[in-house]
Amino acid sequence: MPPLTDESGSKFLDYKAAITGRMKIDPSQVVAISQQHLVGADFSGKKLLSFASAGSTFKSCSFEKIRIESASLGSGREMSEYLDCTFDGSKMKLTAGGHARFVHCSFRNFGHQRDESSFSNGDRE
Repeated sequence: MPPLTDESGSKFLDYKAAITGRMKIDPSQVVAISQQHLVGADFSGKKLLSFASAGSTFKSCSFEKIRIESASLGSGREMSEYLDCTFDGSKMKLTAGGHARFVHCSFRNFGHQRDESSFSNGDRE
């Protein structure tokens, strides 16, 4: 498939993909939350392949010592809010995109890394 272009013909998206193997994914390791209001939810200690929230509110939720391979704490266009939540001792690989706001949250010993491939604008060859 050719690169996508705008009306003037300027390239604005280029992508490459390859199949490198197969993997069986346990549905319990993938969490997607959209348009929800959670209070006191406990995600602590979980090991997840993916976590994504879109347009959701989390109040007094625990994300302590969670491990996430691909975390988007604010997917999409609508804001996800985290109010009085704890992320102490958590490790996440953060992906690009979306909007999130954290109010009175705790991040003691929080480890994160940014997934650089998610932040590419397509200019790299």
